[in-house]
Amino acid sequence: ALVVAYWRGLWYILDEKLAPHNKELSGWLCVSLAFASTSLCLGIFQLSQRCRGYLAHSPVRWRLIELLYTHATAAASVFAW
Repeated sequence: ALVVAYWRGLWYILDEKLAPHNKELSGWLCVSLAFASTSLCLGIFQLSQRCRGYLAHSPVRWRLIELLYTHATAAASVFAW
């Protein structure tokens, strides 16, 4: 139920804030956001793998990167739909 609420909430925000009067532009912006967000997720994942030893000594930084990755991935999947 929480996943559905997250997706639906983000869709409502996108519908109201992302070019609400132009559906075609809104669709293209969503596709662009999906590609940009997916690229960001890939970059964060690669960074976390490269810096794994360094980040092991700093659990707060590791947790921040993990949270950023989780939220960016969730948003990217919603944008792609």
